[in-house]
Amino acid sequence: SQSRYTAVHLEVFQGLLRSAGNRHNAPEWLVSSDSSNGNYASSLTAEAPFTRHCVRLQEFYKSHFMKVIKAAIQSAITAKMLPSNTLNLVNLTVKAPSVETRDKAAEANANQIYATLGIKSKQTIAQELGLDWEQEEVNQHEANGGAGDGILKLPDSPEQPETEY
Repeated sequence: SQSRYTAVHLEVFQGLLRSAGNRHNAPEWLVSSDSSNGNYASSLTAEAPFTRHCVRLQEFYKSHFMKVIKAAIQSAITAKMLPSNTLNLVNLTVKAPSVETRDKAAEANANQIYATLGIKSKQTIAQELGLDWEQEEVNQHEANGGAGDGILKLPDSPEQPETEY
């Protein structure tokens, strides 16, 4: 009967989905839409094989995204929409978003405590967040109206005299 064939086709289809997901270490629930077979929270932690695989793929794709961006700029140069030396004037970087799902509020609280205790520097925290420390120093300096020496201080570091630029 028709329902027997449908059930067989669905079973084959589910097997194909699991096989495709297996190539990328994807959790079964992600490819099959069957949430009864896994734990969502533990499958997207930093240590999970699928998450590590996604991080590796992001590194792979960053170079390809860079090629696309450069090609778009080159097209604009060819169309006389940008100066011919544009690629020499700009520094292009491609950053991928964070893959890991995590409790960012708890992580921020922990980082604040670590910085206050002197266990972790603000520069390390900024790097873990994917921020450019030198640019953040410039941004802080500008946000303070140009006052100070442009150096971010830890809460327990001695005060430094303000210098006008």
